[in-house]
Amino acid sequence: MIDQLRRSTYRQLLRLRRQLSAGRMIMGPALLDDHRRTTIDGIPVIARIEPELRLPDHAASLVTRLRSLLDDHGIGYWQLPTRPRRRPTFGVREQDRPEVLRLLATLGPAWYAEPLRPSGSRTGRVGRPAAQRLPAEVRGLALWECCIASPGSTFGAGDDHRIELHFWRQVADGGHTSLVYNEIIDRLRDSDLGEPGAVPPALADRPVHAVGFPIDLVYTWVDGSDPEWLRSMTAAAGGSDPARLTERSLDPARYADHDELRFSLRSVEQFAPWINHVWIVTAGQRPTWLRPDDPWISVVPHQDIWPDGDGLPSFNSHAIEACLHRIPGLAEHYLYLNDDMIIGRPVPPELFFHPNGIGKFFRSRSTVDLDPPAAGEVASTSAAKNARRLLQERHGVTVFTKFFHAAVATRKSVITELEAGFPEVFAATRRATFRTTDDVAAAGSFYLNFAYTVGAAVPGPIRYEYIDPTTPAGRDKLNRLTRGRNVDSFCINDGHSDDADPARTDRLIRDFLDRYLPVPGRFELS
Repeated sequence: MIDQLRRSTYRQLLRLRRQLSAGRMIMGPALLDDHRRTTIDGIPVIARIEPELRLPDHAASLVTRLRSLLDDHGIGYWQLPTRPRRRPTFGVREQDRPEVLRLLATLGPAWYAEPLRPSGSRTGRVGRPAAQRLPAEVRGLALWECCIASPGSTFGAGDDHRIELHFWRQVADGGHTSLVYNEIIDRLRDSDLGEPGAVPPALADRPVHAVGFPIDLVYTWVDGSDPEWLRSMTAAAGGSDPARLTERSLDPARYADHDELRFSLRSVEQFAPWINHVWIVTAGQRPTWLRPDDPWISVVPHQDIWPDGDGLPSFNSHAIEACLHRIPGLAEHYLYLNDDMIIGRPVPPELFFHPNGIGKFFRSRSTVDLDPPAAGEVASTSAAKNARRLLQERHGVTVFTKFFHAAVATRKSVITELEAGFPEVFAATRRATFRTTDDVAAAGSFYLNFAYTVGAAVPGPIRYEYIDPTTPAGRDKLNRLTRGRNVDSFCINDGHSDDADPARTDRLIRDFLDRYLPVPGRFELS
């Protein structure tokens, strides 16, 4: 408990120092037309306004700007390979430090710097080089430019997109040693450095701790307001057996579209630009706002991935998920998302896959009860119970918990192996027009528990929120997310409340998403 109090006190003091430092930095002469005084994470800063702000481009521009600054003034430097969740890191000789510190003051009024400790940790002593002299004996710096999409917007770039500059000291026996720990190498000979500005040749191969394989992304999506689709669903519902249906299988709210897919794609473009290709699986529909020739996104109709026509048209998400691995051209490693899942902040591929290809899953605290599947219960519960029975019979293991409604890290070869072991289970799920108590979640609990059993997936951590905007608690979460932007992923469910106003819920979701991700994607029609 004492250690916890000490850590909490330290964090409060660190935050206070940053606030005081940043508060001093916003004082001064009038700003340029494209700069504003604002707050990021409750801290007053100067930020540059960039209406078409794209975070990956902004991060790349910081590297380009630093490189140009050093190149233009003849300062030698090198770059180190980047570890997952670490920042682009540059090495500069200690004797060039005075000139580098002088040059950093020319970067612009929205650039910030924070000295680093020898351990590589941050000190909290944030400064603005354009207005405040940096410590002459600094060992290394974190550097970033604050940038926002519009005045008052919480969507922007700050120290989450920082780069690092480490100074290296010449040693007596030749070469240089880093004054800041960097997790890669602590000593380099002059002969190791290679071309100025480049990664040293001996370090140029992909780091063993970084993902090096392509990762695709698969969505399932439906436009529930499409008249033709609605007629087809109504006709199919007339022949369904209520005794086999799970909760809300015929509820129109399950198919309501609040434009979540558009904003989920924006979140991927901004926060996960490493995604190789996006596949949107639909019932022959296409989002009206999607560019028809976008090279990053393909729309796949159900009939292209169904092994036969049995079960089409389908209104069963479990049936559709049992076919996703059959997408022609799909990468071996892919993420499966529902359209109501949003990436909340910049994330690396290593959040979902280990560099050796093993996937990660995110367990919920919710448990699976021991009763058999029952009509009217939550579909994920029935599917988990069926997965438990099948894995008990085949592998002698028991499933206890559910999973977060977050991205499912999937390997095509593993789910193909699962289907080969349970072909009739997959076929029966595909034949079910609506979600039933006999289904399995082939892209959810069935796959994840099987992958864990055979050593293809392991548990992993994630910062996650599940939000029902029809409740006061859910609306509070939306407001906190807009201000804090501190989760890796969140899901906005359109609510289970019988007395919820659908029109109000629709406005609430759309308004929140537009505030959270205000910059249109390159994949959108203008």
